[in-house]
Parts: sequence; C-alpha cells; structure tokens
Amino acid sequence: MAENNENKTQAQMMDIFVKELPQLRKSSDISQTTLGQRLGLSRQTISSIERGEVPITWSVYVAAVTLFYESKNIKDSEMLNFITTNRNYIIKFLNG
Repeated sequence: MAENNENKTQAQMMDIFVKELPQLRKSSDISQTTLGQRLGLSRQTISSIERGEVPITWSVYVAAVTLFYESKNIKDSEMLNFITTNRNYIIKFLNG
C-alpha cells in the first residue's frame, strides 16, 4: 500500500511539473531546443512532453527540476509547494 502512495506522489509531482514546464522554460528564457540539448532530448520531444503527448520519465523529471531549481525560477511554482508538502516522501525516495 505504501508503494502505491509513493507512486501516486511521484506521478503527481511529474504531472505538476509538466503543467508548469512551458512557463518555467519561458521564465528561464530557455527554448525547447536548448532544454532538449541540456536534457539529452530533441526539441520535438520537449514539445511533445509539454503538450502531454509523451509522458515524462522520472530521470528526465529529476534532471529538469534540478536545472530549473538551480536557475531559481522554480521558487514560486506550485511544484515547489508540492515538494515542500511532500518533503519526507521525497527524502525517503532519494535515499532509497
């Protein structure tokens, strides 16, 4: 049961991120092409993720969150609020 809750939380974080991705990218002045290059993806894949046509993987999610967090543009986002609320889960997940 705990694993189902963890998977649900992970999916919620990724859904929030995908919803916020276009705005985060634009506020960071990062094009789809540049973001794709930094994440090892094509511009088309970034575009498809933003449109919800291609699901984001956990590894791409973590890499992208790190990129935006370091640029400080994630500070006012719903995703950051979600991360703060679910801090214990995230720490447990990251620690294995």
